[in-house]
Amino acid sequence: MKKFNWGYGILIVFIVFILFALSNIIFFMNKDVELVANNYYEKGTDYQQQIKKISNSEALKSKIVIKQMDDNIEFIFPEVVKGKKVIGMITFYRPSNSKEDKYFSFNLDKRNDFIYNAKDLVKGMWRIKIDWQMDGQNYYSEETLFLN
Repeated sequence: MKKFNWGYGILIVFIVFILFALSNIIFFMNKDVELVANNYYEKGTDYQQQIKKISNSEALKSKIVIKQMDDNIEFIFPEVVKGKKVIGMITFYRPSNSKEDKYFSFNLDKRNDFIYNAKDLVKGMWRIKIDWQMDGQNYYSEETLFLN
């Protein structure tokens, strides 16, 4: 049996390092990488319009209130929308899995609230994006909601 020396120690450390690096490469190559949006280059060009929508929303006296009630999610719009025609799009964005994202349009007529049945939504964190229009002005707001 050969005597253990520094040469064998360096060789063992080198082999362990190579095995560790290869296992990390294989692991990360098989990991799914999800982008925030598939068409993020096109969305980037509309950024100035998005800033304008956000500033319009912030200029309102009150914000959209989102309440979770049992299996429903209620969106209560500011009093300024009462009696006006409001149209828009609500996105339920799931940061952990984009396949669970939900999109739907809505119309508000003579009311300032909207109720969504959330039975089909998975429990956990959701980013709710509300893009809406009233009197020719565009508005946008985002809220985080944790479904129980």
